[in-house]
Amino acid sequence: MLVPEPWPHRILRNVSVPTLEPFLPAAATATGTGVVICPGGAHHILAIDHEGYQVARWLQERGIAAFVLKYRVLPTPENDEEYLSTRNREFGKLAAKLVEHWPVVLSDGERA
Repeated sequence: MLVPEPWPHRILRNVSVPTLEPFLPAAATATGTGVVICPGGAHHILAIDHEGYQVARWLQERGIAAFVLKYRVLPTPENDEEYLSTRNREFGKLAAKLVEHWPVVLSDGERA
């Protein structure tokens, strides 16, 4: 995980295997409702804390089962410094890649 300055939130990059992380409420407060949470990040990162885990914990505290989906994202440079130095320059090229990548993300959501 990486915390890119000046952004105060951790991000997750280079997810190549989708996973589903459960946040289950206590049996005494469970409502029987469940939600799949797909953290945002423009298909190249996941805003895992503030758009994933924090939302899941909030729902869990209210009796709702939450499942955070770490869906596959476009690959970025492995090295954090290289990623940070190229992300703004490369971000404009991202739109063309999204057309091809969207079915992958959609598939992960459907499977979840």
